Amino acid sequence: GEDGADHYRTRMAESVRLFARLRQIRPWNNWQTAPTLVADFRFGPTRRLFPKRNISAQQALNEIKRKVSPGGRERKALEVMLGLGTDDAITLADFQLASTIRMLSDLKATSSRAMIVGAGTGTGKTKAFYLPALSHIIGLVQKDNFWTKALAIYPRNELLKDQFSETYLQVERLNVAFGTDLPRRIRIGVLFQFTPYRGSLNDVSDWRRGQSYICPSLRCPRCEGEFEWKVGDIEQGREVLVCLRCGFATVEGDLLLTRQSLQQTPPD
Repeated sequence: GEDGADHYRTRMAESVRLFARLRQIRPWNNWQTAPTLVADFRFGPTRRLFPKRNISAQQALNEIKRKVSPGGRERKALEVMLGLGTDDAITLADFQLASTIRMLSDLKATSSRAMIVGAGTGTGKTKAFYLPALSHIIGLVQKDNFWTKALAIYPRNELLKDQFSETYLQVERLNVAFGTDLPRRIRIGVLFQFTPYRGSLNDVSDWRRGQSYICPSLRCPRCEGEFEWKVGDIEQGREVLVCLRCGFATVEGDLLLTRQSLQQTPPD
């Protein structure tokens, strides 16, 4: 800046600046002489609106049972994720319940059908996805049989990290709640720029921070602390993360941390 200090624009401010300066470039002109495409603009900030979450966990489950008739495992998974019978029971918005019913119904149908869930940032679209997805996946889990049943694609790494942490929290709850009632535990994984090929100190060099190897894609579901892949576990080929803040450790096999393990035993 003119005062010699560093100044930063928000993503919104930079987007508005770029849109406002768009020009129509033809073979016979250049950026400096090309006519502008935007004559004028106004920026109108409005308050973000959130849908009402007024459907109790019990009401949601009753409606799902009435319209979908989920199996035993599916029903129990929904109870766990809804927090039924606990102090942490959640309430749902209309669109979350509707999308859950629609997806579970479509998964039982004989023909394919696409679905788009549209809602504002922070309104609970992730929950609208993992409630039906994880409850359906848990009914497909078989011992010694590994194949990917759901795939989520994200446009930005930061969004991936947020959603991955939230999904892992639900997977961990389900694995604990079901225990030995499942043929095996549910497994999840992530594939992006910093997913190492194999579990070796050389391959995990991008995770290194000082003397530690910090997971770049996941935070602790208990305290949101950073996860470390300890050197001893890397050298022994154990894909286990330990929270630096509260000491919580993932169960080996729940998280697939390398491309090699993703290929050999694909996540659910």
